[in-house]
Amino acid sequence: MNPQIRNPVERMYRPTFYYNFENEPILCGRSYTWLCYEVKIRKDPSKFPWDTGVFRGQSIPCPLLLSQMYFQPEHHAEMCFLSWFCGNQLPAYKCFQITWFVSWTPCLDCVAKVAEFLAAHPNVTLTISAARLYYYWEKDWQRALRRLSQAGARVKIMDYEEFEYCWENFVYNEGEPFMPWYKFDDNYAFPHRFDANYAFLHHTLKEILRHLMDPDTFTFNFNNDPLVFGRHQTYLCYEVERLDNGTWVKMDQHRSFLHNQAKDPLYGFDGRHTELCFLGLIPYWQLDLAQTYRVTWFISWSPCFSWGCAEQVRAFLQENTHMRLRIFAARIYDYDRLYKEALQMLRGAGAQVSIMTYDEFEHCWDTFVDHQGRPFQPWDELEEHSQALSGRLQAILQNQGNRRMGLSL
Repeated sequence: MNPQIRNPVERMYRPTFYYNFENEPILCGRSYTWLCYEVKIRKDPSKFPWDTGVFRGQSIPCPLLLSQMYFQPEHHAEMCFLSWFCGNQLPAYKCFQITWFVSWTPCLDCVAKVAEFLAAHPNVTLTISAARLYYYWEKDWQRALRRLSQAGARVKIMDYEEFEYCWENFVYNEGEPFMPWYKFDDNYAFPHRFDANYAFLHHTLKEILRHLMDPDTFTFNFNNDPLVFGRHQTYLCYEVERLDNGTWVKMDQHRSFLHNQAKDPLYGFDGRHTELCFLGLIPYWQLDLAQTYRVTWFISWSPCFSWGCAEQVRAFLQENTHMRLRIFAARIYDYDRLYKEALQMLRGAGAQVSIMTYDEFEHCWDTFVDHQGRPFQPWDELEEHSQALSGRLQAILQNQGNRRMGLSL
């Protein structure tokens, strides 16, 4: 491979930074993606980065010219970083925090590789802070940004402090301070056009990541008939609340849905259950350990035992005593012969485990589904199935309580 492409440089020159990191939403002529990176080792007492540097990718097309091709994705800046990072053969027992400051958000090919990388490296967290959104008006590119988020990456728009940080740490600035691209502009309601661009991009990204579920997807996967067939995926809708003076306050930035990641033999990826996908998101949120939080799951199948979901959820709750968990399941996953043990383990770990009723289905429809203003329409026997499943669940949990009482006698 070309060593000039595969190896990072320490810094870039001032004109290079100003030209490539300009945060105008639509720009032509920026034929390279630049990536400034910072790698830290979590819980390292020194607090200093393990490594920093800059990668420049091969050329990319102007976003306005959709007919142009995106050649040689293996030479993109993101791919160069992944190749360099994996080539260092870093120890798996250490946890790494990676931050990228990129001139463009990643392309479709790079998103796929980044998602595979994060799935294969659970000891790594990744924050991507972008100067601009690439093809943000195209549905495929919007889905790619959501895929990054679902894979565990934190995706955001660079703010003034981050541009200034890059200027100070990744640019040969010769002692000059960072200056935004634009001065005062009477056509904007902001003191600088720089701020207006940031506000637009930040709002656009927020709307893209606040994606909603297709109505048919919700109805198909959350149907609570115990005898349904063909539901091979587990969908998990989640919301997070913070306790504030005795009142639970919703944190809208931590509300979305996930589904399990499929097995990919080609890349040696065994797949990942949706509960574990959720647990992988928590480190990115950087929640205050001094605060109390409540997480609510609305999940199409109850967590399994045989593949380790219940055990890992229990371990998470034991390690994070500031977190509370409520689980509302549409169906009981009795395809797992140890499903009773899973439910009892979750209850024993302090999780509140319940069956979804009409109210929870309606809440999910209103909150997580792109319903286009249509009200929730229950399917046949929804309430009957819910009552029957609730009875089964209570019997399972009551049996756990009876066993404990017997052991104490």
